[in-house]
Amino acid sequence: MQALRRIRSALLLLTGLAISSTGQAADTADNFEFPASTSITDQDYQLCSTADMQVFAFVDLGDVALYLEDCEQADFLNQGRLLHFYYRRDFDAEDFRASGKKLLERNLSESDFKSLEADIDDFNRVYQSTSEGDQYIIGTDKNGLLNLYLNGEYIGGSDSRAFSKAYFEIWFGKDPFREGVKKDLTP
Repeated sequence: MQALRRIRSALLLLTGLAISSTGQAADTADNFEFPASTSITDQDYQLCSTADMQVFAFVDLGDVALYLEDCEQADFLNQGRLLHFYYRRDFDAEDFRASGKKLLERNLSESDFKSLEADIDDFNRVYQSTSEGDQYIIGTDKNGLLNLYLNGEYIGGSDSRAFSKAYFEIWFGKDPFREGVKKDLTP
């Protein structure tokens, strides 16, 4: 039974990689309210946008919010940034590792991916399995380094600025997790 749950969760995450969505997010953050601001990484961020993470238009994986230092800055990925995820289903840690690595490979040049592969593997070791209702927060600190929090508790990060910047290509790159999520999150 546990194996079937893990397979189903992995398929849902990987399905999100293969299908693009062009519509607006449906009922974003339903029954979950993202805070208007946060300073979890010891840096002040304002809520700029939210998106619903769905596959097949009916499977709700969860909600995500983008926080920035300045929501009006045109080049929004060249400032402090944070993504806050609220999950509506269980996911195994390996689901996050596999999908994140695949998305980075898809969005980085071959040479950039190869140069960051050790950083990707190091960061991926930090991921833990989640249950419905859990929250991951991925954000940069004052030094531009990536930090990962599970349910408000720091669980790890990266000391590579290049990796920290590249990691957001998963959601904002040329071939992101979901085109609709990218569109909804982009301020």
